[in-house]
Amino acid sequence: MNIQVNQIISALTPYAKSGWVEGSHVIQINGVQSLIYGLVDAVVAAIFVWIVVAGIRGCEAEKKENEYYNGDDYGPLLFVIGSVALVFGIFSASYLFDVWTWEGIFNPSLALAHHILEGLK
Repeated sequence: MNIQVNQIISALTPYAKSGWVEGSHVIQINGVQSLIYGLVDAVVAAIFVWIVVAGIRGCEAEKKENEYYNGDDYGPLLFVIGSVALVFGIFSASYLFDVWTWEGIFNPSLALAHHILEGLK
């Protein structure tokens, strides 16, 4: 059994460096992908927050013009849009504040070693 393992290791040793380099490139691409997801989520969250703020300002302006206006027409809709903005903001934070996203971009060898060690658990 030990001889077979040594034969496998000696057969794979010449390919280890290129495999490590290619794995590092894959980890770096995944890090950039996570960064893009985080930025897109942040932009979508910002757009939804802008819509909610504009809706609230519109309701306040309508209330100044009409004293009987209570804003109940748009309240639930603004609540739902604000909740969606919160969800996108949480997803954005989970991507942008993940240490391994940034390690994958700037130090892919360390991120690859971390990924391999996590797989061994």
